[in-house]
Amino acid sequence: MGTSVIPVLPVELITEILLKLRPKPLFRFKCVSKSWLQLISSPYFVKTHMKLAANDKAFSSHRVIFEHFKSKFKEAFIWNPTIRKSKKLRKLDVQMTPRTSYYRHGFGYDELHDDYKVVIICGTSDDGGSFGTVVNIYSLRTDSWTRVYNFPGYYMRDYLGKCVNGKIYWASTADVDALNVCNLITLDLTDETWGKLELPNYGEANSRLMLGGVGSDLALVCICPEGTTSDVWMMKDCGVNASWTKMFTIKYPQYIGEYMFTSSIFSFSTHFCQPNNGEILLLLPPTIMIYNPKDGSTRKLEVTGLRGCQHAEICVETLVDPNELSHNGGI
Repeated sequence: MGTSVIPVLPVELITEILLKLRPKPLFRFKCVSKSWLQLISSPYFVKTHMKLAANDKAFSSHRVIFEHFKSKFKEAFIWNPTIRKSKKLRKLDVQMTPRTSYYRHGFGYDELHDDYKVVIICGTSDDGGSFGTVVNIYSLRTDSWTRVYNFPGYYMRDYLGKCVNGKIYWASTADVDALNVCNLITLDLTDETWGKLELPNYGEANSRLMLGGVGSDLALVCICPEGTTSDVWMMKDCGVNASWTKMFTIKYPQYIGEYMFTSSIFSFSTHFCQPNNGEILLLLPPTIMIYNPKDGSTRKLEVTGLRGCQHAEICVETLVDPNELSHNGGI
């Protein structure tokens, strides 16, 4: 009777193959053997897989998450929906009180320090009408909160800041009772410093502005006062020589008005919904529109449970466990 030899693949080749898989099957493959468990759980593998997924041109690991905002902020969590792991953040040192007029938040990755950070901005007022702002940043790496000072002094209009390349952006106004955006406020997660970004010369003084992201670029949507069109601007370089480029104008179909003007808040998120076709996701609660800038066409998606939804974000599927990340001091 002959014998057969089962070839053993080198670790490098196994690693290369596994890195191409999506997180859910990888999570199950931890049970194959102890060596696979150690490989897939290693900080090197988790970080490399995350970078490959984030830079995937086919966006095969990108998913859309819809948010329903509540009137009060109680507790904060960092959550990975892909592997269903979450971590409750330490108690925030500033609690919401009857005098707290609003709160804003942001979330992003500090690549230099290999750290995920949560930003909580609380606006407060006293009996004399004085208005103040307290900003706290949570570091998952150190599992602690720190206070950030030198707030620019503007009212943040956006509930959730848009994180692009290590900076979080909020549209801001000079008057708490005004909706017109005067500029963009930025928070650099690396050194935790504030900055400002000028708006493009979009012309319409009464236009509503919405922040979004297309790929790794910052996007700004200027909605005309009549609500019939929107100009989409892109910021390719958010550095010192940052400049806006007008990409195209969205012309809304007539029937879209029923969604724009009956919703309490008109929310807009721009992302490549189907990158190969260059299509863009428009969130207009309680529906979703897909816009194709190539031919100017729009189509409506039937999605249940969007009533009351006010925001949409792109989530990249990863193996990052927030509990392991804080225990190990980074990945």
